[in-house]
Amino acid sequence: GNHTIAAKINHELVPLRTRLKTGERIEIITGQHSKPSRSWLDFVVTAKARYGIRNRIKNMRHQDAVQLGQQILGNAFKALGGDVKTLTKIAWKEISPKFEDKNRNQILSDIGLGKVLALVVARSLMMATKEVGTPNKADKEEKIIIKGSEGMSLEFCNDCNPIPGDEIVGQMQKGRGLFVHLHNCKKVEVTESMQNKMIGIAWSDQLKEMFTVKISLLVTDSKGILAEVASEITKTNSNITSAVAEPGDSSVYSSMVFTIQVSNRIHLATIVRGLRKIPEVIRINRIKN
Repeated sequence: GNHTIAAKINHELVPLRTRLKTGERIEIITGQHSKPSRSWLDFVVTAKARYGIRNRIKNMRHQDAVQLGQQILGNAFKALGGDVKTLTKIAWKEISPKFEDKNRNQILSDIGLGKVLALVVARSLMMATKEVGTPNKADKEEKIIIKGSEGMSLEFCNDCNPIPGDEIVGQMQKGRGLFVHLHNCKKVEVTESMQNKMIGIAWSDQLKEMFTVKISLLVTDSKGILAEVASEITKTNSNITSAVAEPGDSSVYSSMVFTIQVSNRIHLATIVRGLRKIPEVIRINRIKN
């Protein structure tokens, strides 16, 4: 169901995409905090299962967007000198006609998905409650705190792969939510029309998630070097999600690209230091863009 983690066939762990055979004994392993994955749509068979997965993912995305919208709206109120805690159901009802007759959660979801500006909503709510704020320059620096567990309303750019410790910027993309980029990522649009979609963000001090990063290595081509590099990476409690080895410019060297998971820049630096101790490793670079 919605909390599936893995499956066993005849007491052995198997991928969820495994086809079943008549007479096999099946066991489904679940977890309280596990959620459906969009990848399940690649192998489910029945239309009912597809509908159920899509519907669940849609609801999850809405819930995540509402939570992000609340954070962004709260910061907009602070920037205008208001207090989001003073809002009432009456205020939300009064502004509803201005936003296609949507309710509170629908408007918050639209904020989280970048469909409407938080400052526009905040001003409308302040007018509805007759609250007069005094804009505070310090409050304009209020930032969204990134914990890494925000869900589907927040995505990390796959080109620059920001990790905790990096300087980051946020950009709203209509209908998709908030994207986190390195401050110098080439994918960040800096046109004048996009300025109002830039969001101030910062890393939380209490991060528990792992983050994806890519590194490339130039190594002396020798037997077992790929395994040695992979072993060094896993020593530091880092997961390897992919590894690609290709011939270099000559028969002497090979290039490798690893996609790994790290907790922050310090963790990444520890991995790099360990790899530099391998005599065959000539050069290591972190891949950005």
